[in-house]
Amino acid sequence: YTVVGSEYLINPLKNMAYALAPAPASSPSPDMVVESDVRMNASQAQSRAGIACRVGSDHSFYAFNMIASGSYEIVRVRGADAQVLTSGAISFDPAEGAHLKAVCRGASLSFYANGQLLDRHRNLLAVD
Repeated sequence: YTVVGSEYLINPLKNMAYALAPAPASSPSPDMVVESDVRMNASQAQSRAGIACRVGSDHSFYAFNMIASGSYEIVRVRGADAQVLTSGAISFDPAEGAHLKAVCRGASLSFYANGQLLDRHRNLLAVD
């Protein structure tokens, strides 16, 4: 990634890979709220952009993605494995983007775009 002004610019090197730009602060607690304005110069309908919480040193995290084709997803990533926990449709312009918010509290994961709750997932596995 590259930092330009106060924006992170991420250019994926290959398909199906996550490029994470670290936030300036970290949290000692697995409970957190992550917010960011996200937009993309989508060249393909399956292009994704989003935010993440509970990023571990073992390449594990939860991703909250907007997809250029007009959908969203909450994904649990463990190394090279990714499991879509929930997904749905949303209307947005990828170039204009959206204000995304992820609330990771206990076993509950909530995903918001422009203040609207998109979805909530209760992770029945152990809290990371």
